[in-house]
Amino acid sequence: MRSGYLILLAAALGVSAKPTVIAARAEAWGECSNGTEQKGTCPSGFKCDAVNSVYGQCVPVSYLSKRDAGINANSDPGVPPTADIEKRQTPASIPVRGAQSTNGACYHRYKIQTLQTSHATQFNMLICALEDLQKQPEVGDLSWFGIGGIHGAPYMSWPRGTTGNFNQGLGYCVHGGPLFATWHRPYTLLLEQALQARAVAIAAKFTGSSAAAYRTAADQLRLPYWDWSDPVTRSDIPAIMMQATISVTKPSSNGTPVSSTIPNPLFQYNFQSAATLKQYFSGNYANWMYTTRHPRSSSDPTPVNADANTIMRNGFTTRRQQTYQLFSMTSFNSMASQLEGIHNQIHTNIGGTNPLGHMSVTNVASFDPIFWLHHGNVDRMVALYQAIYPDNRLQPSPGRATFGRIVPGIDGPNDDLFTNLYPFRLPSGAWWKSNEIKSVGTIWKYRYGYDEIPCSMYTSGATRSEISAFARQKVNALYATTSTGVSKKTRRSAAASPDAYASPDPKRYPHQPGFTPGKDKPVVVRNEYGIRCTIDHSEIPGSWTGHILFTSQPCGKVSPNDYFMSKDRIAGFSSFGAPFVRHDSMAYSQDYPITDNLIERKVNIDNVSVVEKWLHDNLKVCFTTGDDEIYEVPTSSLKTWKVGVYMQEGKYPEGLRYGNILPAYGDKEYLSKVTKEMPGGITSEVEIIYPVLLDGRVVDLDGDGDTY
Repeated sequence: MRSGYLILLAAALGVSAKPTVIAARAEAWGECSNGTEQKGTCPSGFKCDAVNSVYGQCVPVSYLSKRDAGINANSDPGVPPTADIEKRQTPASIPVRGAQSTNGACYHRYKIQTLQTSHATQFNMLICALEDLQKQPEVGDLSWFGIGGIHGAPYMSWPRGTTGNFNQGLGYCVHGGPLFATWHRPYTLLLEQALQARAVAIAAKFTGSSAAAYRTAADQLRLPYWDWSDPVTRSDIPAIMMQATISVTKPSSNGTPVSSTIPNPLFQYNFQSAATLKQYFSGNYANWMYTTRHPRSSSDPTPVNADANTIMRNGFTTRRQQTYQLFSMTSFNSMASQLEGIHNQIHTNIGGTNPLGHMSVTNVASFDPIFWLHHGNVDRMVALYQAIYPDNRLQPSPGRATFGRIVPGIDGPNDDLFTNLYPFRLPSGAWWKSNEIKSVGTIWKYRYGYDEIPCSMYTSGATRSEISAFARQKVNALYATTSTGVSKKTRRSAAASPDAYASPDPKRYPHQPGFTPGKDKPVVVRNEYGIRCTIDHSEIPGSWTGHILFTSQPCGKVSPNDYFMSKDRIAGFSSFGAPFVRHDSMAYSQDYPITDNLIERKVNIDNVSVVEKWLHDNLKVCFTTGDDEIYEVPTSSLKTWKVGVYMQEGKYPEGLRYGNILPAYGDKEYLSKVTKEMPGGITSEVEIIYPVLLDGRVVDLDGDGDTY
């Protein structure tokens, strides 16, 4: 942090520790005090609420009443743990070792649709294992409830009964830092371990001629994933996840295979004890006896999966571009930041907001079966990045508090490769650390691979460069843009064009794997456009979304819930949290590539003036938050909200979808004509590269999207 420069910058931006601008009347969700003096009167139905020592915000009275009554608060540790849920096995180290297959063999995690159609016996064993795991008594550490509860509620140590100095009211999960990308790897391994063990036990009961096939399938079973950027399914929720019942073959009492129809364990999880929910959960989650997506209402939590699917499909174009651009980032932390933003959108899209379904809330999301297929894909993205960039490592970043880790203040210890990933222990008994999984080869160590990072590369002894080239080719084939006919120019000869793709300016185009300086690399060059959104993460409480829309209609003209379902919604600048609970104060920043969206709308991307005018007239960002009621938050009331539109040159090799060279992107140039009249719109890039937090601190993002 260049402290002297940032102090001068803060002064230039008019920032002080205690703002002095006086407002006779504050806006809804706007500033009403600076900690020592009243700055404005809140509108009717709102009350001034202290966010921190220097900032008060006008918050709806109904919102505060529910929070203060403990409804949906989810930050209250609740009743001391004396109920049946705490009567668990004597605490002992439970090693996270992944699936245990015969001879320690490595097998693939498959896309859920591929598993269902091409590996039917494995899929059958997955359903058997899921059903069995979900029926295990919730007091068990390796039950569905026990594993799901690690992420958030019921806010207990794991294994249960473990003593220590804990942050009551937080889960073990890490969000808001690069450990997000590594912490969830042992977490998914733990579920995979439990699932495969159940599958093996069930398969052992089969008799007859098909018994061997079931045992082999169970031995090879791994956790499937949902690829929400797949160009074939276009972000659709897998049909099997929306199906209430399913046909499965299980062993009868004498071991013969018997088919029956059962409640689909991929559809929802059915909680076993109303008493447990009421003691350890709050609000709707204390009453709903099953997980739900886009529930109809607080009194009727029946899921409306079709709404979740519509929202996911509407955001496909942006999501695919975001996913693709992950693999052109040369900083692990930047990749982790952007990946977490994509992840956040999917949580809020799937859970819904009126009221919040389980997937929208950090404390209860992991009880929904779709959580695990979602995070299976997050792990796949991290593994692909590690394969492509074998030398890129997680870098130190501000520490994030969790149930297992107390981080004192904003200047607490950093998170790094050697931070303990609580509560997970290695087979040796030592704590898991990110260093354990710093390279892609470690997925093979834990006996799984992906089609894009196959186990065969491990057994054949492939080199790092071979693994990287193979992964790049797969990424290009899956996620590269398919837009044609809009390129600015095509370079067909390095001789005719000295600055061709083969040897770009390293200052403008960070090195990408696959470059071969001096060789002829035909390239398509096109203007790329994107939106950068930044805010102090603590300014809006709970799970919230900034809906990015292409519409001429201003915010506030529709019901807040209509933003989610709008066909004009291209993305969500989303925060994944808990009702009424504010995140740590930090600069939360995300980039949203919009070039393919502009092309779909017939906007001429070669003409910058045309793009500027079109976006000036049609770009809107409208914020909502809520619990069992959804509230619109006027963008004009947000003190730290900043939005900028940028363009940069993108260089793509011809035949991109068949090659192993990734695109390169030039410097961002911000188009202030688009945003200067928008609430929160920037007039200079300094406003979004060096955002100001609520307490006046200036954060140095260095213009690379790295919020960590």
